[in-house]
Amino acid sequence: MVSNPCDGKGEIKIHHLLEKDDFKGKCYLFGKVTMYPGSAIGLHVHDDDEEIYYITKGRGRVIDDNITTEVGPGDTVVTGGGSKHALENMGDGELEFIAVIHYIK
Repeated sequence: MVSNPCDGKGEIKIHHLLEKDDFKGKCYLFGKVTMYPGSAIGLHVHDDDEEIYYITKGRGRVIDDNITTEVGPGDTVVTGGGSKHALENMGDGELEFIAVIHYIK
């Protein structure tokens, strides 16, 4: 469990599908993330890396470079190159997604 991720709120659970060493230095997260109702990943920047979310369950709201968008199953969010983003669970149930963070420099 991670509490208040990136100065967000609530708790999230990260299940690592592969470990950092499996990527030979190119990637440091490939996992399934579960966000509980009311939880949020706070606004954070991706300078030297890129983060991809593929939503598999639930409803959320993503802020990506000051643009707010609602997301649900089947949606993909990509943030990198100095952009910043945040994600909040807006539903009554869990929000689940696959997250990948890889280096771009």
